[in-house]
Amino acid sequence: MSTRAQREHRNRQVSIDDADLERFRTELPGLLAYFEQRRIARDRRWALGAILYGAMTLAGLYLFDWSPMLVLCHVVLSQWIPLGAEIAALRRMQRSGITRLVTVDHVHRFVGSVARALDAGRRPSDPADGPMMLDRDRLDSDVAADSNDRTSPGALARLLLFFGIIGAGMVVASIYFVDPFLRAEMFADPWALAALGATSPLQGWDEYRAKLAPPMPGATWNVEFAAGLRLAAVMVLGLMSPILFSASTVDLLGIAATAPVLVGGWGLVTLACLPMWRKTIASLRRHAGVEAAELRARWAANRRPPDFE
Repeated sequence: MSTRAQREHRNRQVSIDDADLERFRTELPGLLAYFEQRRIARDRRWALGAILYGAMTLAGLYLFDWSPMLVLCHVVLSQWIPLGAEIAALRRMQRSGITRLVTVDHVHRFVGSVARALDAGRRPSDPADGPMMLDRDRLDSDVAADSNDRTSPGALARLLLFFGIIGAGMVVASIYFVDPFLRAEMFADPWALAALGATSPLQGWDEYRAKLAPPMPGATWNVEFAAGLRLAAVMVLGLMSPILFSASTVDLLGIAATAPVLVGGWGLVTLACLPMWRKTIASLRRHAGVEAAELRARWAANRRPPDFE
C-alpha cells in the first residue's frame, strides 16, 4: 500500500456501530477512574516538582555559582531515568505473557472520538445509521494507533535499551571531550552535587510508581506511557549533546539556565491544564452508565441545522 493510500486509510471516516458504543460503555468507567485516581494527581505532583526543580537550579546557578556543566549534564542524563522505568515495565509485561501493547492514550482517543461524535449531534447531511469517527481511533481497527500498538513488549524493550545505550554513550563521550577545566568544575561544589543528586532518586521513585503501577481494575490497556516518545527524546538529546557541551563558558551558562526555565515553565503549563482535565472528566461522565441504544437515540435527537442556516 502506498504512503498516500495508507494516509487515506488511516483518516477515513467510519460509522460508529453498536459494538463501538458498547465498547465505549465498557471503557469509560475505567478511563474516568484512571483520570481521577492517577492522572490528575500524577500531573500535579510532577508539575510541583518541576517548578521546584527549576527554581532551585536557577538559584544555584545565579546565587551559589553552581557549575553550568553540572546542571546541563544532570538535566540531560535525567531523561534516562524514565527510560529505565519503561524498560522495566515492558520486561514485566513480557514475563506476564502480554504480546500486544495497548496504550491508555489509544483508549482515551477512542473514547474521546465517540464522545465528541455523540455530543456534536446529527447534521442533516450525516448518514442515518449513526455518528462517525476516524478508523485509526477504533480500538479494533487494522490501522496501528501509534508506535507502541501491536508491538511486542520484549522487542520494544530491547529497542529502547539499544538506542538508550547509544544515546547515553553520545552524552558521556561529549562530556569526556569537553574542556578539562569545565569537567573538573562539575565536581568542585559538593552542595550542588548533593542537591541535584537528591532529585534523581526522587524522580526515579516517581517514575517507578507511574510506569510500573498495575493497570486500573477492568482496564483493557496495559501501558500508561508512550515508549516511542521517550526513545525519540533520548536520541535527540544524545545527538544534540556534542553541540551543547562544546559551547564556551559564557554560552554554557545561558544554555544551562534555559533548561530549568523550560522544566519549570512546563510545570506551570501542566498545572494550568489541570482544570481542563476536570472539564474533560465532567464531559465524559455524562455518558457513563448509558445503554448503547440510548446513546444512539441521543445523537439522533440532537439534530443540527445545516451550516448555512
